[in-house]
Amino acid sequence: MNMNKLSITFLVLAVTVLAQLRCTSNPVGTDGIGNGQSRITGNVALDNENQPERVFVWLEEFDVGTYTDSQGNFSLDLPSGQNEKVTGVFKLYFFVANYKLDFEEVAVREGAFVFDQAALDSQGRLGSPKHLKRFLSINTTVEPASIRAFSLDNIDISLTLQTDPVVSDTATVLFPKTTAGFLGPVFFQNIATQELFVFATVPVETQETVLVGSTPIERSASLPLVNLNLPPAEYAVIPFMHVTHQEVPAQLLTRIGPSLRELGANFLRTPTVRKNGYLEVRPAN
Repeated sequence: MNMNKLSITFLVLAVTVLAQLRCTSNPVGTDGIGNGQSRITGNVALDNENQPERVFVWLEEFDVGTYTDSQGNFSLDLPSGQNEKVTGVFKLYFFVANYKLDFEEVAVREGAFVFDQAALDSQGRLGSPKHLKRFLSINTTVEPASIRAFSLDNIDISLTLQTDPVVSDTATVLFPKTTAGFLGPVFFQNIATQELFVFATVPVETQETVLVGSTPIERSASLPLVNLNLPPAEYAVIPFMHVTHQEVPAQLLTRIGPSLRELGANFLRTPTVRKNGYLEVRPAN
């Protein structure tokens, strides 16, 4: 056999095998790659027929996030000019504080989304709506629901928490600035102007961690209206508490905003599905 011909045959085989190895070593492949595929879209649905607005959608590694609209739709863009060398499969998280944290995996190659791979279809959309399951219901009631300004009567606020045992047997809830058995600070949010009024029901700095189960637990407070000094308006009444039941990536929470655990307006930035109490303060005359 001609040795030159044999050498050429081995060289061709080696080049073919090397090319195959290089092709299969790419974890996301090359199919579905177009020019500048920096945006993906999708839809999120919440169980219990709750409106899927303001579900936070966050992509790890790139630390970018967005919120769903009132129909549960979202679009998310990769930042440009800084991630051209990033390739891999990453988690796209869907977060509501009292719903089970969930994710889908999306593929990225050289800083662009890879369509028609992982959870994305050929148009860069999630293949099906993402359904989130609620593990904790949060219900607040207010009595009376309507009262005149400067009345000497008290406002009775009651918070009821209960888990859905199908999703989770228990849930962990933190009550800051309170003591055993009492409801902590309460937010009154003017529905028309979004102005916030915050009132501490118990003047302490201690906190309490409560394990909630399928048997409802209740926290309540009675506040003198004259001490609240609320202008006539309609208010949403929101107790100050944190759902701490599940592990959530720290970067995700930071992207939502700073000081989410502090007694201030940023507390309300945490996506949470609540049934708020409502109070109407009528003019004194």
